[in-house]
Amino acid sequence: MAKTKDTYGKILKSTGIFGGSQVFNIMIGVLRTKVVSVLLGPNGLGLMSLYQSVVDMLRSVSDLGLSFSAVRDISSAHATNDRSRMAVALSVFRRLLWFTSLLGALLCILFARRISLIAFEDTAHVLPISLLSLAIFATTLSAGQRAILQGVRRIGDMAKANIWGSLLSFVFSTILFLFFGEKAVIPAILIIALTMLSVSAFYTLRLKLPATSLPWQAVFA
Repeated sequence: MAKTKDTYGKILKSTGIFGGSQVFNIMIGVLRTKVVSVLLGPNGLGLMSLYQSVVDMLRSVSDLGLSFSAVRDISSAHATNDRSRMAVALSVFRRLLWFTSLLGALLCILFARRISLIAFEDTAHVLPISLLSLAIFATTLSAGQRAILQGVRRIGDMAKANIWGSLLSFVFSTILFLFFGEKAVIPAILIIALTMLSVSAFYTLRLKLPATSLPWQAVFA
């Protein structure tokens, strides 16, 4: 009975921590929208929203549900306290994560012209859209790092990664908008993605999780 109560307590605590970080992220998102609308006007806000939609869409397509399944697999391996099994699970996931990240970036470059024609009815935005491939690559990797943190039940670290990533990316992007205006839209999206990746990777790498080397053939076997 005491063990059950302890389990429920941990679940409630984890839910509270994660929920609090999500609320903070929403607040930062609202604040970022306000800043962009004030500094860049409606045209700049619309442009950034459109570019961000491209990033989100292609990331979702290329992710293939990997982040969700990884949480279950890593959590299952972590629960066994078997470091060799954990190392294999992490190695497989990281290989697949690199694959999906590169896939998303490649899709962005290949379909940049088509996306520009559909979204803007011209080809003037092919280069900016192609540059978004870096954001897709970084965003996919970042989601993978957070999946690892969630899988090993480091909810506190995952919440910190979300909070610090959102806060720092907001500061950096705001500075860019102040100095460069609408020209900073693409750099700001890249900075946001790279900042989120850097922060999430920091919290993941400091865990010193077990690792092993697997050939690509074993990953897709």
